[in-house]
Amino acid sequence: MKPAEFNDPPVAELLRDAVSDVRELVKLEVELATDEVRGQLRSTLFAAIAFGVAALAVLVALALFAVALVFALGGTAGVAAAVGGGFVALAAVAAAIGYGALPKNPMEETRVRVLSDMALIKEGIA
Repeated sequence: MKPAEFNDPPVAELLRDAVSDVRELVKLEVELATDEVRGQLRSTLFAAIAFGVAALAVLVALALFAVALVFALGGTAGVAAAVGGGFVALAAVAAAIGYGALPKNPMEETRVRVLSDMALIKEGIA
C-alpha cells in the first residue's frame, strides 16, 4: 500500500496568497473611496455656494424690507416691497437648490462594497 500523496499547497503559501489578496482589495477600496469622496466634495461645494447665495439674498431682502418700511411711512413702499419679495423668492430657490445638492447617503457605494467584500472574505475563510 502506497502512502497518499497530497498536492495541496502548504498552509503558509495559502496564507500569503490570502494576505496578498486582502492587501490588493484594501488598496482598490481606498482608491474607490477616494474617488467617491472627491465627487461628493464637488456636490458639497456646489451646495455651499447655493447656500451662500441664499444667505446673501436674505441679507439684501432684509435691507430692502427695512427700506420698504421707511417708504411705507412716507415713500413708495410697493416698489421696495416687491423688490424685497423678489429677493426672498431668490433666497428660497437658492436654499432649495443647495439642499437638493447635498449628498443624502454619504459614502453609500463604498459602504455597500466593503460589506460585500467582508462577506466574500468570511466565505473564503469558512
